[in-house]
Amino acid sequence: MLERAEVVPLAQRRIQAAGLQSRVRTVAGDAVQGPYPAGHDVVLIANLIHYFAPGQNRRLLGLARAAVSEGGRLLLVDFWTDPTHTSPAPAALMAGEFAVLQEHGDTYSAEEVRDWLGRTGWRFLEQQPLAGPISVLVAEATSAG
Repeated sequence: MLERAEVVPLAQRRIQAAGLQSRVRTVAGDAVQGPYPAGHDVVLIANLIHYFAPGQNRRLLGLARAAVSEGGRLLLVDFWTDPTHTSPAPAALMAGEFAVLQEHGDTYSAEEVRDWLGRTGWRFLEQQPLAGPISVLVAEATSAG
């Protein structure tokens, strides 16, 4: 698990409390600057994309792609909207909050992200709903990455 250095001790305590220390390892790092630790089957990026402008997000996706081999998976969890950025309404409303909290904060449509995935060595597989207005986009690392 890649976390900011100040978060690592908290994450380690929670991992240990859950009895998962043999399965989950924490690494201090910066998701924006990279590099990500390599050799993983799956990369999960949750509630991070809405903080950044499209170019920064493509960089994040490229860093994630470099961390997995061909066939590895990417799970992107966030407030994805439809192409008009108006539905689902709670996700669309979050765009205002993100814009206030972050210089480039915004919500993005699943279609926009599909384009970014293709540009960064990923093949979009599916979108699955999660709780509330959040969903997960699933992608697979391609040989072109």
